[in-house]
Amino acid sequence: MELQEYILTERKFLHELSNQIVIAQGMASMAKTSFEKSAAVAEQDMIRLEKSLTALNKVIGILQERKAFVVEQSD
Repeated sequence: MELQEYILTERKFLHELSNQIVIAQGMASMAKTSFEKSAAVAEQDMIRLEKSLTALNKVIGILQERKAFVVEQSD
């Protein structure tokens, strides 16, 4: 596999992975907003959801850094 072909494949992979993680982040954010309006949600469950969102945000940042690196390599 040539370098340019590899870079293109890597960029497509990162794009697809990012899309799915952003969907998960959006759904978790919507759930958190909904849970905040409900008194029936246990505090521990909100803490778990907030930790999940924090982790998703970190993964999104890592993917953005990797994508920027890969794009830089293709120039």
